[in-house]
Amino acid sequence: MLEREQVVFAPRRWANWTTEPVFMKGRDRAIMEGSKKSALDVDVLVLGSSISAWMAAAWLQRRLPGLAIAVVGPPVGEEKRPIVGESLVEPAILFFTELGLGPHLEARHELKNGLTFHHKLSPYDPADRRYSVHAPMAKLHVLARQLHRPDFDRELARVAEQRGVRFVEGRIRDVEIGRNGLRHRAFGDGLELSARWIVDATGRSLVLGRKVTR
Repeated sequence: MLEREQVVFAPRRWANWTTEPVFMKGRDRAIMEGSKKSALDVDVLVLGSSISAWMAAAWLQRRLPGLAIAVVGPPVGEEKRPIVGESLVEPAILFFTELGLGPHLEARHELKNGLTFHHKLSPYDPADRRYSVHAPMAKLHVLARQLHRPDFDRELARVAEQRGVRFVEGRIRDVEIGRNGLRHRAFGDGLELSARWIVDATGRSLVLGRKVTR
């Protein structure tokens, strides 16, 4: 767990590009130029661009704004895998509100007034279609929201980048664990990146996890 008092070094703010980064649609997307590789050194490198990756990056940048943090992965919306989650429960609402997404949630996502339970009156009779319904009768103190994931994921990434998180387009294929004080290194899609800390948010790919577990 990173603590504010532990960060006593001078953070490197986007240093050591070996090729000039190309900016596309306001994103800091480093792409290959010929056979050269784009190299980037940061304090924290987050592998993957899922919602968990952007949550981790945005929260770290909020708590420790002096850190240079980068997220590397496909652009939001271009991940070729199922999206899980169509609603947020109350603790998640509080978390995202602290990140600055409260106005977006209120404006773009419908209220969900607690859970509704449907209990079958005759569970062993398939022909009996009767149910009892149990739901909150009053407005809850902390409101949950139905979630439009593609819309929400794009806004989360936008807020994270606005705070200073850098996005690098590409997929990391391999990680070299730094030993004896050396920085960790990540490679893939024409990219070579290094960092003091690496967060693996690649899901089932376990790019870093496969290096440190058996």
